[in-house]
Amino acid sequence: MYINSHTKRSLELMLCKCGFRILILSMLTFILLYSLTSELRSMVSQVAARSTNLLSNLSEKILNNKAAALNNLGKYNESLIYSVKALSINPNNVDALSSKGIALDHLGNYTGAIEYYDKALTVDPKYVPALNNKGVVLRGLGNYTGAIEYYDKALTVDPKYVPALNNKGVVLRGLGNYTGAIEYYDKALAIQHNDTYALINKGTALEHLGNYTGAIEYYDKALAINPKYRAALDNKDLLEQYLGGLKNERAKYLKNV
Repeated sequence: MYINSHTKRSLELMLCKCGFRILILSMLTFILLYSLTSELRSMVSQVAARSTNLLSNLSEKILNNKAAALNNLGKYNESLIYSVKALSINPNNVDALSSKGIALDHLGNYTGAIEYYDKALTVDPKYVPALNNKGVVLRGLGNYTGAIEYYDKALTVDPKYVPALNNKGVVLRGLGNYTGAIEYYDKALAIQHNDTYALINKGTALEHLGNYTGAIEYYDKALAINPKYRAALDNKDLLEQYLGGLKNERAKYLKNV
């Protein structure tokens, strides 16, 4: 087929324009794909960072929960291992700092315990467990005034924090203020009716006040919840022996009158 020069030139120009358009489209496609790839890379990076943070937080929480559980089981040396691991992830984890303080306290390292409670309180001055636990250490050291100060700080933040209510009652009982102690045990029992610790503590305070019937009543309440509660069993047994001895002495006296 014959193509004249003019037609040939027109075809060449058309092909040139098409090629240029294809080139432009290719460049635009490349730019678009590069932009999408960069955005996708950024999204993947953000997701990876979030996943890492989530895993880190989860790991930290698991370690701290294990430390707390071991403390509850009386395995304080093992608890220290897990609280240290949790703190290696987040040195400002107040739960882990407090858990380490509890373990150190039970292991007899009172200075170390106070140090870690103070670290927790530096992070969060209103962290109630550390306020209460520092009071416990101070009470153990015979610093009743300091103990009450920290129990009161805990109760200022949370007036219904049962451990601090119980612990303040224990200090007041130690100071001979049995009526004041009972007031705090009653506050604890108003919140947790089945708190065996508060029940036996109230029984002890009543016993000191000479209310032996009331004391046995509260020991029995504790034993109704936990029949194997050693302290309640011992307290009740000793009180009944004492009362039995009084009856015998009374009977001997009446016989000789």
